[in-house]
Amino acid sequence: MVSAIGPSNLAVRMEPTGIYNHTRGAERVETWSYFCHQLTETYSGENKLSYIHFIEPRFDRIDSAEEKDRFYASWSLGPGTVSNEPFRDIFASGSTPCFSCGGWDGENFRTALEGETRWDAVVFAKWFTSNPDLPDRYASRAHE
Repeated sequence: MVSAIGPSNLAVRMEPTGIYNHTRGAERVETWSYFCHQLTETYSGENKLSYIHFIEPRFDRIDSAEEKDRFYASWSLGPGTVSNEPFRDIFASGSTPCFSCGGWDGENFRTALEGETRWDAVVFAKWFTSNPDLPDRYASRAHE
């Protein structure tokens, strides 16, 4: 793809914390960290990608407490500690923007943009397609 359209016209969307098809792995953090490091080493400076699009952990897709426990165990991390922050941090040293999608709403999106670990943008995919005035709504709430 890069050779056909150039890196600045290409973005990568990833879901390191995904549970699609019940994917599991003992070295998830190491595997995804390696992938992110390879992207930053290969595509940096003037050769950078357009952006990186992370999908946030979607715990609402987990049906039971038992399944949630297995999910946390597959990461070898404690409850509440699974996030995309370690992968975002890998891109922080470069100039490739990082977007975050999933679980954001009119109340919490500012923490992603203004918080200690800042994302370059927050994506409202499904909400935006059914509410084209969403940016105006959130902007007007900011002035209340």
